[in-house]
Amino acid sequence: MKDNEWTWSLTQHDVWQNDSFATIEAAIEAGVREAQEFGKSHFLVGRVQDAGLPVISAEDVLDQLGLQAYEEFGEAAEDYLTLGNIDDSEIQELEEKLNEVFAAWATKHGYLPTFCKIDNVEWVEVATLRHTPLVANATCRVCGCTDDLACPGGCYWVEQNLCSRCAEEMEMAAQGTKVI
Repeated sequence: MKDNEWTWSLTQHDVWQNDSFATIEAAIEAGVREAQEFGKSHFLVGRVQDAGLPVISAEDVLDQLGLQAYEEFGEAAEDYLTLGNIDDSEIQELEEKLNEVFAAWATKHGYLPTFCKIDNVEWVEVATLRHTPLVANATCRVCGCTDDLACPGGCYWVEQNLCSRCAEEMEMAAQGTKVI
């Protein structure tokens, strides 16, 4: 997946592993095909954000080196690499160099992140292609389930505040059928 491209997923709890596309429309088109193939009425679409490399904190490195020296040499090394004794510009310089070296090493040996995060997530209804932004920490207006505490057997969001289980029960009730 490429940074700032769009991708899709059939469920909210999957690791997003589908292809990415330059436009949201292309991602929706691919998601619709897959959703129809698996008989799904909704799917998710979202924008890919590269993870980037972790950042090395020069302050953390200096603290660790100072502790290491203290453990080996005792009080004689008590003030070695103490942050109060080092200029901020020197800490910044060290941090830049450490991160440059780490980036080169990670690139050379193939340790660049292969994962990403997805933002701007929306539910897409297959029949109408209506987009509904996914809301973090949503609660179902009918049963009270949440992202962290789903309905028994699992559920997903079909609207900002309505889970799939309750939507199915409402649809079945409208047809005069009881959900067991």
